Amino acid sequence: MRRAAVVQRWREIAKLPAQLLARTPNKAVVLLAGSQRSGTNMMMGALDRHPLTTVFHEFDQRAFENYCLRPESQLVRIVRRAHGRRVIFKALMDIQNYRTYGHVFEAATGQPMRIVWPVRRYEDVINSQLKRWPESREEVDEILGDGVIKTWRGAGLGESTMERLRVLYRRDLSNADCKGIAWLMRNELVFNEDFPRDRCVFVSYEQLVRDPAEQLGKLCEALSLPRDNRMTEGIHTRSISKTSPPHLSPHVAEACRAMQDSLMELVAP
Repeated sequence: MRRAAVVQRWREIAKLPAQLLARTPNKAVVLLAGSQRSGTNMMMGALDRHPLTTVFHEFDQRAFENYCLRPESQLVRIVRRAHGRRVIFKALMDIQNYRTYGHVFEAATGQPMRIVWPVRRYEDVINSQLKRWPESREEVDEILGDGVIKTWRGAGLGESTMERLRVLYRRDLSNADCKGIAWLMRNELVFNEDFPRDRCVFVSYEQLVRDPAEQLGKLCEALSLPRDNRMTEGIHTRSISKTSPPHLSPHVAEACRAMQDSLMELVAP
């Protein structure tokens, strides 16, 4: 992590001439959200390669502690000091606080906060999680079985949504089922009544890796950034349907398919 932080500082220094030359009063904050293993690291890397962004990865201790964003007052100071036209934070564990962040960052910059939400096939998300954290049940037993929310998982959802998710839960669910339900929980935030979908850019992971220049160009336009071909470096298609789909209980798979369809309707054509 220390080496990554040093590399990040040098990257910021290298961007500084372009940012000072293109200085604009319209600085704005962007939160990159979504579920884990949905291509968020890849997208953070792409956004970091743009010369007019200041990007804070989750290993950056200036903005994060234990992968969670620091208090709003510290983040506002970071934003005010940043030279990039778009100041980008990875907010996987904090996006349930979108209401607070929206108010705080708009007050600090005078510009609406934007959100970028990657959408990846649930089968590949679950397979990737099973490879990375095979024994984890994503706190689903505690959240849906015991009704206890201790961390960011399950946070920010209304009681009617939680009731629908409880219908899916059984104690004998497999780890893959639990990861599918956790994927559902995180993406359910998007369908909260007050979630700012009009300020959120939904990006298909599969479309992005198949045509990075076109999809990242669209993302730049949505974020009011000029296109930059350097963003496409290192993006490939090798992770699409890399392994067979995970075995899920039929009712969990049906719920995941329905969510996948709803999310894809939000992706710009």
